[in-house]
Amino acid sequence: AMSRARTAALLLRRTLLVAALLGLVLGVGHQPPSPGGPAQRLHVVVAVDVTTSMAALDGDDEAAPRLAVAAQDVTRLVDALVGARISLVTFGQEASIRVPFTPDSAVLQRAAQNLTVESPQLGSGSRVDAALPLLTSQVEQAEQGVVPPVEVRTAVIYLGDGENTAAQQPASFADLGTATDAALVLGYGTADGAPMPLDPSSVLPVSRQPDDPGIDPTTLPTIPAPDGSGPGISRMDAARLQTIADELGADFAQRDSRTDLESLASDLEQEATAGRAPPPRPGRNVGWLWALAVLVLLLPEVTRWTRMLAETRRPT
Repeated sequence: AMSRARTAALLLRRTLLVAALLGLVLGVGHQPPSPGGPAQRLHVVVAVDVTTSMAALDGDDEAAPRLAVAAQDVTRLVDALVGARISLVTFGQEASIRVPFTPDSAVLQRAAQNLTVESPQLGSGSRVDAALPLLTSQVEQAEQGVVPPVEVRTAVIYLGDGENTAAQQPASFADLGTATDAALVLGYGTADGAPMPLDPSSVLPVSRQPDDPGIDPTTLPTIPAPDGSGPGISRMDAARLQTIADELGADFAQRDSRTDLESLASDLEQEATAGRAPPPRPGRNVGWLWALAVLVLLLPEVTRWTRMLAETRRPT
């Protein structure tokens, strides 16, 4: 019985030794490196409406200023778009770059929290397309200074109330939609509308919200209606915002307490990077494991052969 057990163990060891030798010779388990696709860099242009109507107190369910809610949303979007380079643009009578493309979330969030609206005395009507030339320029500039094989993807996020009180019809966003890889439109305000404070600094920037001690939004002086019949009411133009979204090929979301900004940001990023090649994959060489197995299994054989050779040379 002892002899049969030793024979079986010897047979098993030699079988494993042959298998390990074959694994070593054939390279079983080896994985060559994969170059993958080019590295991608996402550039996002965030455009925020700062016209007077964005101070209207129907930004969300708590009657906060529209711009206050939009500014808070910018900070959340920046947090959600990890690794993206983001540019912050504001538009009213004119459009301007508040923060050029940067991955620094702290800089972007600080700029967003300090936003305020234009004075009611400025201009002669708001235009929803006021930022269009600058947005187009920003998207075009996103690729400048990027050295191949890095691949740039671009996205635009438009935050506003959709009011267009200028005489001329707004220009189409369709060309911008073609130039960018993804877009999102967020609407602020309600169809019923709300009055606009005569002094926007009483409710903005975000650090001075109406719910701060000593500020009662119901007693704030408001901009009067053109005919003097009462306070002027600003209403969100959802149809206009939907048109902008359609031209951009974007989703439109009316901002309220149910809006899942993180999911919207995730969808935007996935759309912008759709069709990307898999990332590079390092190679894997397990030859050393097979070599170790061969060594471990071969040692008993070497010991056995050495002992047998010594016995044959022993004098009788």
